[in-house]
Amino acid sequence: MGAALVVAALVIPVSYDRVTGHRVTLTVEGAREAGQIHGIAEQLESLLHVDHVAVRATQEDGVTRLAFEASVPAASHTNAPAVAQAFAKGLVERGYAASAIAAPIRERVSGSVYAYAVDRVIRVSVDGKTAVQIESEIKRRLTEAGITNATVSVTDLGDHKRKVTVEAHHDGNSSQAPEPGNLQVELTKDGRPLGGEGVRVEVRKLKSSSGVTLHLSVTNAGKTASVDIPSSEALSDAALASAIERQLREAGLNLKVTVTNGRIAIDTP
Repeated sequence: MGAALVVAALVIPVSYDRVTGHRVTLTVEGAREAGQIHGIAEQLESLLHVDHVAVRATQEDGVTRLAFEASVPAASHTNAPAVAQAFAKGLVERGYAASAIAAPIRERVSGSVYAYAVDRVIRVSVDGKTAVQIESEIKRRLTEAGITNATVSVTDLGDHKRKVTVEAHHDGNSSQAPEPGNLQVELTKDGRPLGGEGVRVEVRKLKSSSGVTLHLSVTNAGKTASVDIPSSEALSDAALASAIERQLREAGLNLKVTVTNGRIAIDTP
């Protein structure tokens, strides 16, 4: 009876908010020349992988503030909050007064409870938690969302740094487990998404009749790159590491990739 009720619940139509992207607002003081303004807009476009950045000027107490605004779709696989924060930090180091926010863009949709589970963002706070506690909570939250076959690893690296890897597997010919879809894991500290320091790696292995396609989303120093390796199971560890490194390098990320028995590790050189 219990199983029947769960299955029935999965097809009941519901309305829910789906995060379709982020609206980034970068506020800058100190950029007065047209060349400076144009340069900042161009850099932000490139980092966020968007076609257009709007610029608005406001003045308060004799101070001119410029707001650079862009909409970043979730489909671009760009970690907009981390990229925006890292870029603002870089501008501060160059002598500007800068700050950035990235507000989720939500779309009201109707669908099943199942669709809601695979579309939402899972937020996990790291405040005061050990690596084991964070790993356990991510696993629990993924299970609650219907992703029961994910592999989660949280490792302390020392110097207040941690490595977090989430791998979600889905058999394209099976209906036993939901496809990862747009579900994302977002770590927060003090109520805010963690910034772009270190290397963030998200790994998905999608299995179909043609083989296993490996998809990675890698973020480092405000830059995000996507890597897709079809038929990855046919490659040796060394060949797979080389293929990943090559795609990351082509995307502007100079990172060291090692693969041991199929397990991927990506770090700064």
